[in-house]
Amino acid sequence: MKKQKNKRIPQRVEKPKSSTAIVEVLPEWIVARNKAMTSGDEDEVRAYFRSIGVEPPADSMLLWAAVHKARTSWTDCPLPLRMLSLQWLMRHDMKALDDSYGA
Repeated sequence: MKKQKNKRIPQRVEKPKSSTAIVEVLPEWIVARNKAMTSGDEDEVRAYFRSIGVEPPADSMLLWAAVHKARTSWTDCPLPLRMLSLQWLMRHDMKALDDSYGA
């Protein structure tokens, strides 16, 4: 059996020094998702759904319920936005997908 040569171990990648640099390394789909899910614009959310091959619900209430439920389980969603979504769901007698808020 032939002895394998030592493989070179990749160097550690430095962390970006600013949030702008972090955005530059995110995959395009994450940037598109974040933009749509934080926009508060129904047309933008519907366009995003279609761009990923999902037909958005015709009913606005169902669309916003999906958005708010998604935000509550999206771990890197800004906390104030997650809390607003949780409040929206509670006002409409709906439950969050993530129960980390004790609701």
